[in-house]
Amino acid sequence: MSESISRKHFLGLGAVGAAIGTVAVVAGAGPAHAEASGDWQNVKDFGATGDGVTDDAPAIQQAIDQSGKLSAIFFPPGTYRCDRTITSQARSLSIIGSGIGVTRVIFTVAGHGFDLSLVSDDATRDFDYLNVRDLSVLTRNPDGRSAIRAVWSKPTGQYPHCNIRNLELDHDLSGTTGHWATGIALQDGWKSMIDTINYRSNGSGIGIDLQGRCVDSLISNPHLSSAGVGIRIGPLNEGTVIYNAVAVGGKIGVQTQVGDNGRKGPWTTVRDSHFNTAVAGVELRGTGDSWVCDNLIYKLAGSSEDWAGVRVVDCNNSRITGNQLFDTSGLAEREVPIEVRDSNLITLLHNQANSCKNGFELHNSVACMVSHNIGRNTGAASGGVVHLAATTRGCVAHSNLSQVDSGTAPAPVQNLGTNNHVADNHAYIGGLA
Repeated sequence: MSESISRKHFLGLGAVGAAIGTVAVVAGAGPAHAEASGDWQNVKDFGATGDGVTDDAPAIQQAIDQSGKLSAIFFPPGTYRCDRTITSQARSLSIIGSGIGVTRVIFTVAGHGFDLSLVSDDATRDFDYLNVRDLSVLTRNPDGRSAIRAVWSKPTGQYPHCNIRNLELDHDLSGTTGHWATGIALQDGWKSMIDTINYRSNGSGIGIDLQGRCVDSLISNPHLSSAGVGIRIGPLNEGTVIYNAVAVGGKIGVQTQVGDNGRKGPWTTVRDSHFNTAVAGVELRGTGDSWVCDNLIYKLAGSSEDWAGVRVVDCNNSRITGNQLFDTSGLAEREVPIEVRDSNLITLLHNQANSCKNGFELHNSVACMVSHNIGRNTGAASGGVVHLAATTRGCVAHSNLSQVDSGTAPAPVQNLGTNNHVADNHAYIGGLA
């Protein structure tokens, strides 16, 4: 028997609400049966079984196709098998489950899971919103592409476009080996909010991929396991804020790919996050005005791949501050806490590196500030805790500390560049209190 839930609890789910409110779904409860003009579409009213055996894709597709602009598609507890991609070209769409592990949508198809297209109309101020939450979206196919793909054909900055939260994006654990190539793929979705996403891959996938003009996006509390790239920020994106992220067991935690020598965005902020990866914790390429601050970054134990805790290439006017960086492998030829190449006006401030073969390295970079950083048992392979290569110019390195428990301490700064200023750096040999 289906019980109704008061409509007032769900006012935030339509196009009028910019953010989704918290909704408690009690066991056995769900929205009333959908009517032709109703606000809710229960997929079971369209023939979905949720038994994990029947192909429920036709019923789910029918529910989406018949939904109105302000409708929400509701999945009661169950396991919904889908043998084809679910698509939508609705003006706005809300897909709501009953919780991670409670509502499980399992795709067997090679391709995308949910493939959603949305169109906005500036003339009528008719904008498209996407809300997805409280689901496990799983794949049984080794060629699964994106668990959720959403493309806005006409980007606009007038209103928020997207709110995605509380999702599990994984392979079906019942004896299958398929993984999603991408967890969430957004293109041209302005002011998107992505929160509490649990994505797992096999070392090659991308957890969250923002392409096109995904402007002013907020990504919070994602857990990204064994991803090739946990979060990728593509060209034309700007204003992305990432915080409280956890990326473990993969290659790269966060990667920006702009490649314009920092002349414009994406103005990315990465803060208060934990990265335990094989190749890089954070990799900035071609970005400007970005911050990487207050993160805990480890080299993945057992990995022999060259690693940089933070890698900065072709960037401009960015700050790397307050990060703790650890090499827990020792197997790679190069293990660099922070590496800066071909960049200008980069600030390295108050970072601490522990047991890294290499130090904080700057190559072919101009007018950078390296100050108040600590290298503990760090920098022997670079000749110093801070290494200013011969191609650096006009850089300042001061108040940096090299500390070793015993033996010979690497120089606090090795300066091979031109017109660099080095002062007030210190080396200390001895154990800690």
